[in-house]
Amino acid sequence: MALKPPPFSLVRIHGVRVKYVVSPKWHAKRRLNLKQALNEFLTRHQRQFVSLSHTRHLGGFACSTTPVGFDLEPAERTVSKHAAIRFATPQELKKFKGSALAVWVAKEAAFKSLRGLKQPQTVTAIGLERIRFFKKNNGTQLFFFRFKLNNYDRLGGVGAGRCEISRRTIMGFALFNP
Repeated sequence: MALKPPPFSLVRIHGVRVKYVVSPKWHAKRRLNLKQALNEFLTRHQRQFVSLSHTRHLGGFACSTTPVGFDLEPAERTVSKHAAIRFATPQELKKFKGSALAVWVAKEAAFKSLRGLKQPQTVTAIGLERIRFFKKNNGTQLFFFRFKLNNYDRLGGVGAGRCEISRRTIMGFALFNP
């Protein structure tokens, strides 16, 4: 039986459209459902880059015509200061209003967008810069950023993304344009 995904939502990053869908039906214990929905989507949209993410209670995917990375975390998840200093700089934490989890989500999305030869071994090699903060009327916080590979000169393109913090979830999207 084919599983029809819920309707797509849309975000834009530097003018590039990224479609995404998140569903509580696709959480970690139901990865097969997520894979079935994704396979059905790909049969209709073959020239798309896709990135998956799932948590204990949610799962989803994002797609674009350029390499895309997508990460999803529950907003209530916490990251200790000890763990945060292993992947985030003090400047990144300050610009992300102290949310270590948001920094992690942004870096994980950037990491996923670099699949292949350009992908570093760890997210710590990714530096976030030009971070801008906006707050929507509904309380959602938005962070827009650029990313680069620290201590590497092999990126050869532009990386940009956005991180969205709502009451329930933190979602990160990143695009790499070679």
